[in-house]
Amino acid sequence: DLKGGATLIMGAGCSLSSTKKDISTIGIMKDSLREHGIAIDDEEEWDKIYSKFIDIVWIGKSKEEQRQLLNKRLADIHPTEGHNYLRALISEGYFTTIITTNFDMLIEDACKGMTYFKSTGYTYRRIGHDSEGFHLLKVHGDLESGKLRFSPADLMKLPNKISEDIFERTRGLTLFLGYRGQDI
Repeated sequence: DLKGGATLIMGAGCSLSSTKKDISTIGIMKDSLREHGIAIDDEEEWDKIYSKFIDIVWIGKSKEEQRQLLNKRLADIHPTEGHNYLRALISEGYFTTIITTNFDMLIEDACKGMTYFKSTGYTYRRIGHDSEGFHLLKVHGDLESGKLRFSPADLMKLPNKISEDIFERTRGLTLFLGYRGQDI
């Protein structure tokens, strides 16, 4: 029996098919740079594009402006069939913790009506009315809270509370989905 509390770590690959737009990290950075009048060579390396994005687009914006920038890019996306399957697996008890690096609200949309405990940082807050539910840890923050970890300083070392929470919640069976090594 596989029921009983596995952890799922979800990356951006789980959100990419929710729209026809390129909402990958690299796609968002390229579009944002182009909006700022910066020409991007399609062969340019990821780390160079990231540096330009941080220096030109991200740094200097308020937290609200950063949230609005990403919200604009992630508007009009909807949970996929995969998100709906995930909801069913959570409901059946296969997963008790979801850890994600995604800023979007697709998991929350797919799990409307369910009870879960959500954290984007230091504390969990209950969503729903039941006393029990799954745990949702959004390690890079999310659009709803406006707490976003995107800059090198934010990502170099997660706050101790988040790191400890990840360590505790990944002691048992842990699966990775839609994840590429760029988030290491």
